[in-house]
Amino acid sequence: MNEDGTGGERDASSKPETYETLTTLAEKVLKAHAGKGGNSPIGEILALQINVKLELARQRHQEAVQSPQAADIKLAQRDAILGIYSDADLEQGGTLKFYLQCAEEILSRDKNALKDFGFKA
Repeated sequence: MNEDGTGGERDASSKPETYETLTTLAEKVLKAHAGKGGNSPIGEILALQINVKLELARQRHQEAVQSPQAADIKLAQRDAILGIYSDADLEQGGTLKFYLQCAEEILSRDKNALKDFGFKA
């Protein structure tokens, strides 16, 4: 495992998307969503999907830390949940990265909303 908590994979744009960066962003999005209540532009279903993927990734990460002999398998599972893939698999949906991209797309109409939810405007 690398220092940043990944198996060393990077996306096609070479932007470092790691366990830490994706989970931190997800936490910010969920916190902002909760703070907006019923006025949140991202909606309950998307927030639920982000939360589920966040918790699954955390679980696999913790399992990897606790069981070094199974770490490679657990980290691969965690990275799949996060959406950290080889270049060929980047477009698959149903990952934390995918749901965060959906939230970013919804929020992109309002630069202040992007910032409020932890995205760069």
